[in-house]
Amino acid sequence: MATRSFQEEVAYRNRVLGKHLCVGLDPVRERVIKAVGAKYPGMVTGRLAVFLREEVDRTHESAAVYKLNFWFFFNRGSAGIQVLHDIIQHIHEYGILVILDTKIGDIGATCEQAAGAIFDQMGADATTANPYMGQDAVQPLLDRADRGVIFICKTTNKGSGELQELPVTVPQEELLALTESIPATIRERLEHTILLWEWVALKVARKWNNNGNCGIVVGATANPVDLRFARRLVGS
Repeated sequence: MATRSFQEEVAYRNRVLGKHLCVGLDPVRERVIKAVGAKYPGMVTGRLAVFLREEVDRTHESAAVYKLNFWFFFNRGSAGIQVLHDIIQHIHEYGILVILDTKIGDIGATCEQAAGAIFDQMGADATTANPYMGQDAVQPLLDRADRGVIFICKTTNKGSGELQELPVTVPQEELLALTESIPATIRERLEHTILLWEWVALKVARKWNNNGNCGIVVGATANPVDLRFARRLVGS
């Protein structure tokens, strides 16, 4: 959609247009029916299409990007997929980026197919991905230099710490290389204790990001301290 890369377009909308809002469109069936059921009777997918178009029309002047969760649409079958495709096109008519939230993270051959579906067929500008199978698995996404790949890193669900906050042992030589340019106080702390999510952040930002198209998901609702620390880790 954009002539700039995903990262360049985000920066442009942030710094030049002064827009920072990401509008999430994750339509829950019952809420859609309640919101537009009386006004637009008929098939649920038809109501969904109307509801989403109205939300985009209402919010586009404030939005830097829209995020649509794939599974809320896929759950409605082929009709839901068509609605998703159409709403992405409608958002693009306003010149706004779309993140298709899929959290894909399978072997390379599967990710190659996912890249074609997400970027080519659906027309999304970026997607979310799971990093836990390693770089080779997600390389087909990383190779799309003009599209964004936003990796799950630190989430705010109650059970997130079960894995994400585990202390891990990492190769010290690689750790030193990845932390060379970050503040000394942060580097010293990581040399003593590094959590799994922190290692993911470092790897994504400083090793996988060769095309400048990577981002990380760090939820700030529960713990803004983690968000501040993550920004220091990745240099943003």
